[in-house]
Amino acid sequence: MKKERFDYLVNAGVYNREDDIVILTDITNGLLEALYKPTLTGIRIDTGRIRKFKIDRTEPVNWGGGLYATVDKEADGYLITVEEAAPDECDTLCDYVEKYLTAWGWPVKVVTEW
Repeated sequence: MKKERFDYLVNAGVYNREDDIVILTDITNGLLEALYKPTLTGIRIDTGRIRKFKIDRTEPVNWGGGLYATVDKEADGYLITVEEAAPDECDTLCDYVEKYLTAWGWPVKVVTEW
């Protein structure tokens, strides 16, 4: 959901302003889930999408564990923390998430952490 749509729905009374964390968490985790594909035995990394989104597969990421994000509100936007990836060593993964969220109007900074 784009930020503009969220703001519209807040003004329409569908959401509360405080729902931003839940909505942004869902959106971010959807972006991370898009890097995987389902199989009959579970999920696995989709190497085609990794290439398409220009994510460096050699970055220290626990691809097998499944990535997920948490969101914290800051004075100038939101801090997105992608779990299961080495801090300060996953620039292309952070760039992928940040690129889409900022394009959708969400002011974010993305970091990684184990």
